[in-house]
Amino acid sequence: MPLMVKCKSCRGEFSSKYQMNDTSSWHKPNYNLEISLICPGCGKTNEYSKEDHFFK
Repeated sequence: MPLMVKCKSCRGEFSSKYQMNDTSSWHKPNYNLEISLICPGCGKTNEYSKEDHFFK
């Protein structure tokens, strides 16, 4: 199941390119992980942390 994020520019929700599984870095206690994602709705690039991701 893919993780979702809410665009920090247009507030639209879109699917992150990251997924959770037992071996992913998302299960490790590193809260400083930031990834750049491009919103398919507005085309803006923003940085997202683990806390920005959610399931829908």
